[in-house]
Amino acid sequence: SSLIAGTRAGTVYQSQSMDARLSQLSVSSGQLSPAFDSETTSYSLTLPNSVASISVTPVVANALATLAVNGTAGTSGSASAPIALSQGPNTISVVITAPDNSTRRTYTLNVTRSAPAADLSIQIASSPVVIAGAGLTYTMTASNAGPDAAIGATVSFALPAGWTASWVCAGTGGGVCAGSGSNSVTDTVTLPANASATYTITAQVPLTANGAASAQATIAAPAGLTDGTPGNNTATASVQVQAGLAVST
Repeated sequence: SSLIAGTRAGTVYQSQSMDARLSQLSVSSGQLSPAFDSETTSYSLTLPNSVASISVTPVVANALATLAVNGTAGTSGSASAPIALSQGPNTISVVITAPDNSTRRTYTLNVTRSAPAADLSIQIASSPVVIAGAGLTYTMTASNAGPDAAIGATVSFALPAGWTASWVCAGTGGGVCAGSGSNSVTDTVTLPANASATYTITAQVPLTANGAASAQATIAAPAGLTDGTPGNNTATASVQVQAGLAVST
């Protein structure tokens, strides 16, 4: 036990407690690994880059014990002030001082704030067949499944050689893109997590076109952002161009 009991002249007395344990420890984001246990003093957790700060809530096992989080006195059962996180490793210490004012225990949280990461993707669709000289509409959607925002991603669309087009774009979920343009697309977009930008591209097929024609769409992450699934960053729309009907005069 952390209480030392004895007798003197028939009177029971107790020393001050030497209990410097926590009974609970929680964080405002993520989960501790391993799960909290009073006797385990070292923990780790990994957070997405979007989490720029974290608070910890320690609960002392002995109500008379005191605590400090990164050197700042705290209150048992109350969240600490937000602690700013640098990208990469961060260390947070929770020091418990027992009521005897000499017994101490340090709980250490090793927090890793990940580099910015996102899952960017692009899709494109059109009719599979078109008549030479007619119009053809492509629908292209650039998306970000997160977890972090993609600020300054590049969306590109290349028309088949000799084709012309005009296009408009609208963002959803906070996505921002250029409102309109002509011919091929080279656009710098902002896509928060779970946002998208949809381009409606109205192309004019040349009268001389014939056979298969392909248009390619791509999305590229900005510098400093990791896209862990680059396989969905390119899409192709293939169309079969049929010769137009001859017009007699």
